[in-house]
Amino acid sequence: MNRSAHARTKLRMGLVVNPFAGIGGAEALKGSDNAQERDQLLAEGVVRRVVSRLKTFFDGLESCADVIEIHTWAGEMGAQYVPVQFSTQVVGESPQPSCADDTVYAVKTICRSHIDLLVFVGGDGTARNVVDGCDELTPVLGLPSGVKMQSGCFAVTPTAAAEVVKSMISADLVDLRLQEVRDLDEAAYRTGLVKSKFYGELHVPELGQFVQATKVGGIEVEDLVLDEISAEVDERFDDDALWLIGPGTTTRAFMEYKGLDN
Repeated sequence: MNRSAHARTKLRMGLVVNPFAGIGGAEALKGSDNAQERDQLLAEGVVRRVVSRLKTFFDGLESCADVIEIHTWAGEMGAQYVPVQFSTQVVGESPQPSCADDTVYAVKTICRSHIDLLVFVGGDGTARNVVDGCDELTPVLGLPSGVKMQSGCFAVTPTAAAEVVKSMISADLVDLRLQEVRDLDEAAYRTGLVKSKFYGELHVPELGQFVQATKVGGIEVEDLVLDEISAEVDERFDDDALWLIGPGTTTRAFMEYKGLDN
């Protein structure tokens, strides 16, 4: 999309939030699909990741609050996270706790509001729900908050998501591209097997380095690729320094390459 240069256009932005997205990350779980695990974490008082992600996102949009009209769902699926300085239209609500069907229905309803962009908060499971509910014309941008994010519809960070939105408002050149939505087999992933499946495509606004590429797990050459990555990192590894190694199958391969407990 390429509007007249430097114009500040009113943007109608849809917002749908998976309030449970990413809650399993701190416990090294692979997603929030397991309701029993999710409820146990909530009972233990785990901090919901979406709160901090949305705060960062809206902080980045504060200077544009007067030209953004947000169409969202009631409560923890959207409205409760929107700062008061943003104009907000609540177009529906669902019983709590919400489920995947509620996300699909919310997306369908919000898209009927003739929005310019749908922002959803979650991971690949939420992206699948968006595919099921979104029409073929509405641009979609994922605000990353899940544990599994293989799809090409996510901004790399909440701040990057805000930059894409601001560029749409200021009429900078923003491309729309069809990007794949993929999700891992969660049961297989919990055993260490990376298997992703294609679920559909979404039109995603792209701006330079702010949107991630689709991640596709290899088959025949995956072990070789991991060995090459591990070897390259090992060349830079300083045994006298403190290294913080994060979660994931690639980092696990490096730890195994070094013969270290993971």
